[in-house]
Amino acid sequence: MYTSALLALLPLAAAQYGGGYGSGSSGSSTTVSVAPVPSSTTTASGATVHQVTVGSGGLLAFNPDSITAAVGDMVEFTFYPENHTVAQSSFAAPCVPLAGGLGLFSGFQFATASGEASNTFMIEVNTTSPVWLYCSQGKHCQAGMSLVINQAASGPNTIQAYQAASKNTTTEQPASIQGGVVASVASSTASGTASGSASSTSSAAVQSSTSSGASDTKKFGWAGFSLASFGALVFGGLLI
Repeated sequence: MYTSALLALLPLAAAQYGGGYGSGSSGSSTTVSVAPVPSSTTTASGATVHQVTVGSGGLLAFNPDSITAAVGDMVEFTFYPENHTVAQSSFAAPCVPLAGGLGLFSGFQFATASGEASNTFMIEVNTTSPVWLYCSQGKHCQAGMSLVINQAASGPNTIQAYQAASKNTTTEQPASIQGGVVASVASSTASGTASGSASSTSSAAVQSSTSSGASDTKKFGWAGFSLASFGALVFGGLLI
């Protein structure tokens, strides 16, 4: 119920705020199990919610690391130990935030010593152009902790090429937290059912970035709304 309310409010938030678009791997031989690829769900409005785990199975990885999403779809990130982020870059400059303080950044809000973090991070897809994301913690990006939304069907700009190029970079932190919605959940599940409260980061204006003359990212908007607004709208609706 709360997830439906949260998703329904994202377009309203976009309109309200302008909807701008725009530690390393271990040398140990310990075997870790890879969590199953998270499932996708569909909202009442028909939008697909793509589930992505961050650091599951003890791996420095987004799972899956490539998603094909339609405009209006949602992507929900569930975080695992110990402390990871979601930040946006261009293909041409892996592990480095978009220039000019643009692009989304979840911030370090999802630390957990074990199991799933108590918060998830959700974004709305507003472009079919590739969107490149990475974890800005330590050298996680250099270890291959990155993700692409809507990779081109052909050409050299692949997630494998991005990860290979990442190995020789230095990770940079975005200047500020912005974009998406942080939701507090009682328990994080594959279906992404949310309860409790939700808060937001400020909306971000993500501009086009280019690599070899091709646009990596067109307008990709991050809706935002306040905790008070969400609580009032959800619980007000329940009282009615």
